Amino acid sequence: MLTLTMSFITPNNARRGSFTIKNDSDWTITEIYFGLEDGSVEWGEDYLSGTIAPGGSLKFYNIPTGSYGVMVKDNSGDTCIHREIDIDAGQEWSWGFDNTECGDE
Repeated sequence: MLTLTMSFITPNNARRGSFTIKNDSDWTITEIYFGLEDGSVEWGEDYLSGTIAPGGSLKFYNIPTGSYGVMVKDNSGDTCIHREIDIDAGQEWSWGFDNTECGDE
């Protein structure tokens, strides 16, 4: 299993947590976007520099606390969105993306 790690850059005094995406699907994840759930989610930049193969995972560190939406795209062109992910200080949140989780959205 390949595991990658990425960090959000935040001030030293900010409260932070972490988030892991596990690719339990048959497809390769090619893009990952985050957006704050503040009434109108606007997807930021693609945080994935490369891909996550089936069986792999990616952990994001230093995520400022708050409620987020996460959007992943796979190599077949499908998009999956998971909303209302609450990141709390010191908490580790995990999402296992699999074949039954999402279709096109």
